[in-house]
Amino acid sequence: MFLSVEDPIIFIVEVQPLIMGHRRVVAKRMRNQWVWLAQKRDFSIFVALSALGIGLMAFYLVSSGRIAGGEPVCSICKRPLHQAQVFIVVSQNGRERCACCPRCGLRFMIESGAKPSQATDFSTGGLIAAQMAYYLEGSDIMQCCSTTTLRSDSGMICEMHYDRCMPSLVTFVRADDTSDYQQKHGGRVIDLAAATRSVAQQIGRNRG
Repeated sequence: MFLSVEDPIIFIVEVQPLIMGHRRVVAKRMRNQWVWLAQKRDFSIFVALSALGIGLMAFYLVSSGRIAGGEPVCSICKRPLHQAQVFIVVSQNGRERCACCPRCGLRFMIESGAKPSQATDFSTGGLIAAQMAYYLEGSDIMQCCSTTTLRSDSGMICEMHYDRCMPSLVTFVRADDTSDYQQKHGGRVIDLAAATRSVAQQIGRNRG
């Protein structure tokens, strides 16, 4: 087949729509790729911001003393809370504070003017009114700190003579349970008023 002079023009006219269509397909693909990349970037930013937020929240909880190694801590002395000895006081601004033991909570109450709210029945772990509880003071039940003797590197034997949570102070809802624990672990049975006086005397703030 022989091409005339007009044939190149016909060829260009017929091919040009194909070229334009191909360009539109390429442009559409590039646009879709840009959209996908933008979505992927936004998702990556979201993941990064979420991880940063979680990290900052964990840092805040640890630094503020609300958790320690994943465990709740005493809002007063920052020691781990013990389920059977939690003592709750209400500060002057109405905020509840959970102490690791009654002695720690009563000390904060005396020093800050807080009010006693709830104690924990050592037998069951249930909360009870602080005013209604029986207090066992000076027994060998101690979860806040160790009372064992320590030996230093030089061979010297060291004994602990003071800790803010010593002597031991635990609470019970029933008088019979208090007596049973007293027979097994020692100590004396007192009420909230006597326990408060004991803590006040210990820190040099006699309450009469």
